[in-house]
Amino acid sequence: FEEVFDPKALTEIFADDVERVIGPAWIGSITREDFLPCHGKETRLLLAEDWKAFDRFLSKNFQEDVQVSSLESDRSPTVAVFQEGEIVAAASYEILGEQVAHIGVLALPAFRGKGFAAKAISQITELALAENLGIQYQTLV
Repeated sequence: FEEVFDPKALTEIFADDVERVIGPAWIGSITREDFLPCHGKETRLLLAEDWKAFDRFLSKNFQEDVQVSSLESDRSPTVAVFQEGEIVAAASYEILGEQVAHIGVLALPAFRGKGFAAKAISQITELALAENLGIQYQTLV
């Protein structure tokens, strides 16, 4: 199974068409009926005055992690989890095919594996479901 992520093996199959390999990744979806929110009052939609803090948050992460997350400044909607006035995790979505919210998420390295990203995903999922969008979520494993 691991050989499917080996750049050398992929280059043998696809020649020079392989630029880089990211993965393995997990892709999931959820329906309104199965959704169980887990966000609280520390998680909220970003306002105009929050974008500078959001840019600081992005700059504190590894650049490749920011790229993989697909988070961007000034994309609406974007939600964030705040701790002591600072953003520690954020999530947003791009609409694919006018029907699916493809969710991107990122947490500061020191806050990963502690449930902060889950809170951001929960809030953005709730917003997307309210817009009657299907949900798709991808993360590296």
